[in-house]
Amino acid sequence: MVCRCSSNYWATFGLEGEHICGRLLRFPRIRKKKVSRLVKIGFSFQPSQAIEEVLSSGLVTGHAYSVTAIRNINLHSGLLSLFRTHKLRLIRLRNPWGSGEWNGAWSDKSEEWKKVSRREREKLGVTVNDDGEFWMSWDDFCSHFTDITLCRRVNTHLLSTQKTWKEESAFSAWKQHSNPLKDRSGGCPNNKATYLHNPQFCFDVTLDQDNVLISLEQEDRRTQRTAGGGENLPIGFFVFKVEMNRKYRLHCTPRRVTSSTYINSRSVLVHTELSKGRYVILPTTFHPGLTGSFLLRVYTDRASHLRELTQDAPQPSCMSFMVGSPRVVTTITVHAASGLSIPGGSRDPAVYATIHCEGKKVTSRTVKGQNPEFDLKAVFYRKREKRPIIVQVWLSRWTRDTLLGTVSVPCATGESNQTSVLRLQRKDVTSAGYVMVETSSSSDLMAL
Repeated sequence: MVCRCSSNYWATFGLEGEHICGRLLRFPRIRKKKVSRLVKIGFSFQPSQAIEEVLSSGLVTGHAYSVTAIRNINLHSGLLSLFRTHKLRLIRLRNPWGSGEWNGAWSDKSEEWKKVSRREREKLGVTVNDDGEFWMSWDDFCSHFTDITLCRRVNTHLLSTQKTWKEESAFSAWKQHSNPLKDRSGGCPNNKATYLHNPQFCFDVTLDQDNVLISLEQEDRRTQRTAGGGENLPIGFFVFKVEMNRKYRLHCTPRRVTSSTYINSRSVLVHTELSKGRYVILPTTFHPGLTGSFLLRVYTDRASHLRELTQDAPQPSCMSFMVGSPRVVTTITVHAASGLSIPGGSRDPAVYATIHCEGKKVTSRTVKGQNPEFDLKAVFYRKREKRPIIVQVWLSRWTRDTLLGTVSVPCATGESNQTSVLRLQRKDVTSAGYVMVETSSSSDLMAL
């Protein structure tokens, strides 16, 4: 773990960190086993203070500190210590300079150490040498340091007793082009007209819930310093949940599930938990028109099949004159079902939904309950726009799945975010239940 007091990218002992390292949006609960990992903690200082200025507390502004240990210690108080102790959390930091230490509470020569038994001090390895390593209370630490970055070593080995990750990677670049459809330097979401002109990457989560690490790393630009360049670009990315069968680039912004901060660091990392489905990552620079190469990596428990989306819509083929070409693009979301009629009267049935359109089928995850929420999204490029889309709800069984209900969903060209509650139909029951769907449809194949 490392404390960071400036925008410089330091690692343990003052060396530069691994490229996979990046700023985390959420700092996980600190446990003893995580102390061996690399963390950077930012030290706040006033704009009037100079970088590398030694303060009266002994801390240095604009500086990096290693975190070498976190401990809970027992504080003893006279005879009461035989029956009762008070625990205090301490954190040990190291100045990579090798000298210059915190001189407040729990520093090497502070009076607070008299409250700790000799055995406890020896166990902690407390010394009074000016070796750059010192202790602070957790409260003081939180008061003086405001920025924490965790860097982790991701284990991708197949044969390992530790947790392993499936790694997928892709190289690409932010590039300018006079044709908006080929431009890949659209900038951050502040630039609404060009934001989606960035590279787009698709990946899948196949488990019901999966831990996902996403790392965006830009090219090393230090070789450009002799030419007056060499500064890192401010970079970041957004992650959207999209239709289960999406194969083409986004042309409107869907629901965002997570994002990174924008920072001019060599790399940016986000750790998140995602539900089963398909997702699109948009890596961007903060300002439009900036160019540079980058590497995108995704780590999951199961293979994610990361790939770049390069086409905007289906392309005509040599068979198009016989089978026809898509005329309408339609998106449909099956949000939920309610009031399902379950054979046998099960109170906790396992059900799933399917969407059928022109010979193609998309299936949701299995959800338990009589009022399941599917959140199933699909996109179809339709040749016969007058044909309805069919939604079915099924009961999952060990032997053979049972159809609970079917409904035809009309999708008029030009409608946008049309929400409907439709009655499911089944021959053997009067009311099979209801399903809530949302549809959008356009004759412009690059509208959705």
